Amino acid sequence: MTSHDSTVGSRSPTRFWAVAFAVLGTVCGFLPLVNWLPGGHSGPWYSAFVSEWSSGSAIVLGVAVVLAVVSRRAGGLWRDGLGKSISEWSQDHPVLFGVVAATIALIIYGGVASAVFSRVPIWNDELVQLVQARTFASGRLWQAASPSPEFSSVLNMVDVNGRYYSQFPPGGPAMLAVGVLLGAPWLVGPLCGAIAVAAFWSYLRVVEPRSGVAGGAVVLFALAPFAVFMAGSHMNHMPTLMWLVLAMAAMARVMTAGRPAPVFAKRRIS
Repeated sequence: MTSHDSTVGSRSPTRFWAVAFAVLGTVCGFLPLVNWLPGGHSGPWYSAFVSEWSSGSAIVLGVAVVLAVVSRRAGGLWRDGLGKSISEWSQDHPVLFGVVAATIALIIYGGVASAVFSRVPIWNDELVQLVQARTFASGRLWQAASPSPEFSSVLNMVDVNGRYYSQFPPGGPAMLAVGVLLGAPWLVGPLCGAIAVAAFWSYLRVVEPRSGVAGGAVVLFALAPFAVFMAGSHMNHMPTLMWLVLAMAAMARVMTAGRPAPVFAKRRIS
């Protein structure tokens, strides 16, 4: 058995468990387990969600088929080897690739914040966190409660003992407060999202030796619909994700400190 075969054999149990956990997570995420447990709560909304998932998946599949057919007939839409070229470029210029990926993500997220959300909070959770961010930016932890709460009471705002403040943890509003001070709180989400993309690429540079897999993972991470829309909002999801991914990247770098710098697998030279 060659060294390559032994390496593949040693990795197969890990790959098996990774696939097994992925399947388990998918099953738990899509099947109505709560509806099958007797004596507890149920999810009456599940049938409506299945209908939406089915119609949405059908649309995505249909668009994918159309694009696949068009790509075969229109040479300018896609050329053979494009994915390999991008993969090789990301390997040869890892820092520049990370900067380009983060910049493109920032442009997309900023476009969603402007065109979809009009740079203003549209959900109550966003509004409440922005109110708290403005309170922080003013140098206070809370506002004085209104003597007429019936005219100022808002869901998710705490009004007690003469103090008026958000029920949410302070981290998200604190990040928005920086944007408030700079006059652009709407830009906090897109910036945090772009930094998260760059940090994810830094993390993959340590843990994933296959350049194609790493590059594809970054693209999926940056363009996932949920990530795109949350990055365009005033919610605290993207700042939280940014700090988590930064921590992951830092931990991976620290844990591999002192070892030979990980590099992508070398391309075969024919």
